[in-house]
Amino acid sequence: MAIISALLSVLPSVLCAKEFTDTLHTEGGDAVIIRYSIEYDGNDILVSASGTPRIIPSDKLRKACRGDLDKLDVVIFGRVGDFGDVRWNGLNPATFMVPANLDYRKNDEGFHILGESQPIVFTKRDGNGAQVDFPVFIALPERKQSYRIMARTSAPLKVRMAGEADKGRRADAATYGDVRARSHADPKPAENEADMSNAMGSIEMIRRLLAEADGLPFSQTLQMEIYNLGALKNRITDRAVIDEINAVMFEYTRKEAELKERQNAAALAAKAEEQALLARQKSEEEARQKEAEEEARLQAEQQQKRTFGMIAGGAVLAVLCFIGNAVIKHLGNVRNQRNIMEMQQSLTRQAESEAHRRSQSAIQDAVRKRRNNSTRKSI
Repeated sequence: MAIISALLSVLPSVLCAKEFTDTLHTEGGDAVIIRYSIEYDGNDILVSASGTPRIIPSDKLRKACRGDLDKLDVVIFGRVGDFGDVRWNGLNPATFMVPANLDYRKNDEGFHILGESQPIVFTKRDGNGAQVDFPVFIALPERKQSYRIMARTSAPLKVRMAGEADKGRRADAATYGDVRARSHADPKPAENEADMSNAMGSIEMIRRLLAEADGLPFSQTLQMEIYNLGALKNRITDRAVIDEINAVMFEYTRKEAELKERQNAAALAAKAEEQALLARQKSEEEARQKEAEEEARLQAEQQQKRTFGMIAGGAVLAVLCFIGNAVIKHLGNVRNQRNIMEMQQSLTRQAESEAHRRSQSAIQDAVRKRRNNSTRKSI
């Protein structure tokens, strides 16, 4: 008994370590699934991520990382500036508030990349419990020592540290969202426990992806999760977890059948709509053709009428021209005859005048001669 007491006195005082899973969302529609553990070591409290957080990206975030989700990092900042050689672009970093009964052990970098950095360490000042709200960010490495903050979760990661009176008791799952806790004192094998935890995380992600899926084929992320969950099922012996896996597999199959049925119905509706569109287009084309033929017929009739009108008009014009020429010729003849008559009358008048003048001249000559003869006789 003394030996056991001596060993306990030199070994670290690890009272309890619990693991949780929480799902956070960003305003852009991204989801972050974080598995983390809280470990109590004397007065120290260590908060560390259990592996790399899973990110269910929106289309915008997926395009930003070009579909390579391994490029994305989930970050918690210990301060808002002085990050040494590391530059943070995009959104402004925000840090967490430290409760009065805790001391935060700052690290050199000033930030924690979940799944890569060392645990976040707090030191208790008293035996009371505390809660720390961690703002969570999604960042994308741009180049060496440079990151761009792409998104921030709408709600912080709420981590509650148990007080002395709460140690060893199971945390209330409703406090953390979808949370599952376990103790290192659990007698089940560690490998099976890790597989069970991974399976529960996969189940949560699959259900979320199924809720978001609205068409086939399913996303590559969902198909990979189904494949991984099937592999985990072969290594798990816990009946409750296996039932959960079977249930989500059934949900996957049912969702796939629903989407196939919806897809087939949509295809049939699209085909019917296409046929109706083709029939409508054919009917419209026939109507346009008939309308064009009718318009061509009317134009031909109008052209024929115009041709007949032009012919009739030409004939009338020819007759009028003939009559006009005849009238003009007649008027010319009348004018010529009148001119001839006037000329004859003028010549007659001239002849009469000349005869009268000559007769007068003859009379005057005769009178003059008589006078001259009388004068000679008298002499």
